[in-house]
Amino acid sequence: MIVTEEEAEEKLCPFAVAADTDYQKNCEASVCMAWREVNGATGKDGKPVGYCGMAGVPN
Repeated sequence: MIVTEEEAEEKLCPFAVAADTDYQKNCEASVCMAWREVNGATGKDGKPVGYCGMAGVPN
């Protein structure tokens, strides 16, 4: 799923949830090493978009 950083931050990170820690469980978007920005693409608001690289490349 390709989303803006703001949209990603509203999603749960499956790896943080699986680790069952008290640390933040929401996606950290560009702060995370797994975040992959889609070069040249923007969302409806004109902001850059990307996806979680741990989940593979979205179709």
